[in-house]
Amino acid sequence: MLTVTLLGCGGTQPLPHRALSALTVSVGGAAVLLDCGEGTQTALRRWGVSAYRLTHILLTHYHGDHILGLPGLLQTLSSLGRTGPLTITGPAGLDAVAAPI
Repeated sequence: MLTVTLLGCGGTQPLPHRALSALTVSVGGAAVLLDCGEGTQTALRRWGVSAYRLTHILLTHYHGDHILGLPGLLQTLSSLGRTGPLTITGPAGLDAVAAPI
């Protein structure tokens, strides 16, 4: 079964009951994350989507409200011992954005 979970709907800052832009598409035990705004980690937990099942992160563009949750998510996965591959992709310019991460 294909499951789409809206994790965040936008805004300029995360609020207690609203994360910034992010959604997951899950199928067959794997999940793809589309955008990763602030609050994505807590939204994943709130809606029962395992960050360990992420295989890809697809970034639509590089405004802060779509990417500023990424450093924390990657740090959490690393500190929890995730070693599986995780592909991060987006439009031209990803290398410049991802270098500080």
